[in-house]
Amino acid sequence: MGIVVEQGGTLNVNTGSSCDGSILVQGTLNYYKPVTNSELNFITLSGNNSIWNVYNNISFNNSNGGSLSFTGSINLKLGYKLTLTNVNVSFRSFGYDQNDQIEIDANSSLEIRNQLAIGTNATFTYSGEGSLIFRSPATITAGTTNSNISIDRRGYTNKTIYFTGNSGTSITAALWNITFTGCTLSLAHGVDVSVNAVVNLYSTLVTSATPSSIHNGFKISNSGAMNFNNCTFEKGEFGLWIMGWSGGTVNVSGCNFKNCAQGLFVYNKALTLSGSYFYDNKTGLNIDYSSYTHNVANCTFKALSGSVEQGIIYQGTPESSLNISGCTVLNQSVTGINTGGGNVKLSCNRIQNNNLGLRIGGNYLNMSRLTGGGYNNLSNNNYTIYSYGAYGMDLEEG
Repeated sequence: MGIVVEQGGTLNVNTGSSCDGSILVQGTLNYYKPVTNSELNFITLSGNNSIWNVYNNISFNNSNGGSLSFTGSINLKLGYKLTLTNVNVSFRSFGYDQNDQIEIDANSSLEIRNQLAIGTNATFTYSGEGSLIFRSPATITAGTTNSNISIDRRGYTNKTIYFTGNSGTSITAALWNITFTGCTLSLAHGVDVSVNAVVNLYSTLVTSATPSSIHNGFKISNSGAMNFNNCTFEKGEFGLWIMGWSGGTVNVSGCNFKNCAQGLFVYNKALTLSGSYFYDNKTGLNIDYSSYTHNVANCTFKALSGSVEQGIIYQGTPESSLNISGCTVLNQSVTGINTGGGNVKLSCNRIQNNNLGLRIGGNYLNMSRLTGGGYNNLSNNNYTIYSYGAYGMDLEEG
């Protein structure tokens, strides 16, 4: 005869304990024995309130492949290890504590449908080449302090994190720091990842799950300094969306933004952008409502195979500034560079073959080497410069 742990009840299974029947968990099961495939034959999580607390190593190994889906939640406690081999496992919620370990082999995946709870002073990560799946409306939550994610592909052939669900839904995270290195972040059609954390991405691809789908963006709201180096953002309503409310510069270098409605969107956050390419985006770079200084250097905004409308849009407050140097802005069907408010300085740029080269409104334009600007090539635009209320333009040698 089996054991039923009713909702609100608790069962402790200690090392050395044995059970001849099944355990139906509707409440809380505290399990102190090592967990292997044999336990899957008699432990059942029933209902969203069922919780399995594991105080030992846990291993799922299916030589024939297959999938396991648990209705309830599992919490990996006290620095133990979860190992998945040739099996796809799905939990409603997953609790991850300090010093826990997860290993997912290339033929396996771990899916979280409702919540990943990262404990205090814990950094969530996993080894192996398997996949991690978040299904909206999943949330990633933090402990009282210093809860982080750090996932690094180095040493492995592949490491893909899927964000999936119905179009128009979000997967949210509120943490201290999130770092991905060498990973692929695959977003389903219409799904966005909305993060409140300091985010650093290195050599990481952010893309849509299928060639024909368009994700809704990797969105970050935070006041800290962040770095995005050698990454690609593609096939989204937004490639990368950043909103700041104070402090910290966003540093973007050596990145590619491709086939997005807006490649890089920055709201009220200082930006340093260098050596990056914006191809086939409706709008390449959009800096909105900014009171900071922005530096854009040695970047290219152009069409390869798609249609493009505007290379750079900038809306700044009177004290803000935008410095653009060594950039190429080509073939924009509306405007190469469209600015309003703040101070704009252009040096050594090539702004050609656009419908309108520069649109200047409510701000000061400096294109002179005499005052810190520099020579710019604005040939072959249908219209070179359009001013609508600019309060000053310094064009000597511009």
